[in-house]
Amino acid sequence: MPTATSRSDLPSLNKRILNRIRIMLGAESEGMSVTDILSNYPGEIPATESEIRETIRLGVSEGYFELKDGSSSGNSIVQTTHRPLMNEANAKLDLVLSIPRFTEMGMERAATRHIMLETREAFRKVISETRSILRISSPFLEHNVTHPEGLPDLIDLIKYTFEKGCEIRVLSREIRSGRRKEIDWLRDIASREGYSAKLKMYDYHHISARSRILSSTHAKLIIADDRVAYVGSAELRRNSLVSNFEVGCLIEGPTVQGLCEVFDLMTSYAIRVQ
Repeated sequence: MPTATSRSDLPSLNKRILNRIRIMLGAESEGMSVTDILSNYPGEIPATESEIRETIRLGVSEGYFELKDGSSSGNSIVQTTHRPLMNEANAKLDLVLSIPRFTEMGMERAATRHIMLETREAFRKVISETRSILRISSPFLEHNVTHPEGLPDLIDLIKYTFEKGCEIRVLSREIRSGRRKEIDWLRDIASREGYSAKLKMYDYHHISARSRILSSTHAKLIIADDRVAYVGSAELRRNSLVSNFEVGCLIEGPTVQGLCEVFDLMTSYAIRVQ
């Protein structure tokens, strides 16, 4: 039973570092050494070596981590437990809406009355606020999203994201079997601007010998670091912004860390597309 620090008293920074480490460990079933955690800790939540070590110590005392050898040396293997990620009270959620053609009058009144965000606005917010890693899950991503009716400033938003030194990770499907042309524009931007190493693309789509879909991705997510995320039915394609009725949520707060974990796990099961 923990005695030194209760979960409610754990400092907010340690909570965020702890959740970030647990996301790192989520894709490593065998755990990671303390040294590897220090070496691979991402910059989404800035932390010093001493802060990371202290967080690991607190995580062990609170039951969030286990040390395989029971010590705290650099070679100790840290494994995560099944205790849920820590929550904080400042989570925020906004409804997001795409208004389809022929419904503008009534739908716009409803959106205004209930203070809903327009999908383009939500996408811009998430992408522009990225500081370290932009995660995009868009199974049917299409180049036509950049057309004037869609999100024409997306190319500039992507360039600006790269210019800030951010990494962009894209999870999609059927890239290796016919849909590659729909995402090549992203690769072209990265190559032209000198940021090819910052773009990582993943294909998750499995079919049988008879072309029956065995498993694939259908999730639509856009996540800025571990702070803010869009989750919903819309994705980076023109129809999601112009023609279709789409509903989603803009989430801010610690809940986003769970979305990062499942996204990163899915990319570990996907095939990296070069």
